Parts: sequence; structure tokens; C-alpha cells
Amino acid sequence: MQINIETKFNIGQEVYIIQKARSKEPCAACNGEGHIIVDGNRFSCDKCFGTGRLHGKRKIYQLADKDTITNIKVYNYLLNTGGHHNEPKTVVKYGFADRSDYTDQKLFPTQEEAETRCNELNKEVQ
Repeated sequence: MQINIETKFNIGQEVYIIQKARSKEPCAACNGEGHIIVDGNRFSCDKCFGTGRLHGKRKIYQLADKDTITNIKVYNYLLNTGGHHNEPKTVVKYGFADRSDYTDQKLFPTQEEAETRCNELNKEVQ
């Protein structure tokens, strides 16, 4: 059997990955500084552990990583669209060395494109 399909990315190509994760917000205890000054002495903030940021309650799309594609898998299946109708569907998943895989909706060739898509998706969520 031979399967020919055009893919958006190639094996060995570096891509930027976006994911939905909890937002990081400035720590209210230290005003995002990561430390508190008491009587002239500087102490690491015990709320944010010196990072100046805390995880928020809402999830937003963020740039997660930059990685290199190690494999490509193509899945063909029939999608039941109701009744006796099935629609052929093809899904391409790009794999990475850590065994994670993503469809091309979460992968971008440049950081700018990934950040632009995160901003678009986050506007839709609000």
C-alpha cells in the first residue's frame, strides 16, 4: 500500500508549540518583584517563591516550547456524521523525541506566528 499526503511540516524541522495552560499573573504579596523588604532586609517572597508570578485561575493559550519533529503519523478513519453517513477523515500528527505529538493546529514555523495565534485564540476565550 502506498499513501501520499502533503504535510505542513517535515521531519527534522524545528517548530514552535502552543498549549492551553493556566495564566501567570504578578504576585500580589510582592507586587511581582519576587522579594519583600522588611526593616531594610530583603527576603524572598514566600507566596511566589521569588519568581514574582503566580498561576492564575483561567487557562490561556501560550507558547509552550520549541522542538524538532522526529516522526509523522497519518491516521485515516471514518467519522460518523449521523444516521448512516460516514465521512472519511485524515489526521496528521507530528511526533517529538519526548514522545509527545501534536496536530498542525498547535505547531508554527516561527515564534511570531505562534504568538499571534495565541493572541487570536485568547481573544476568542474572553
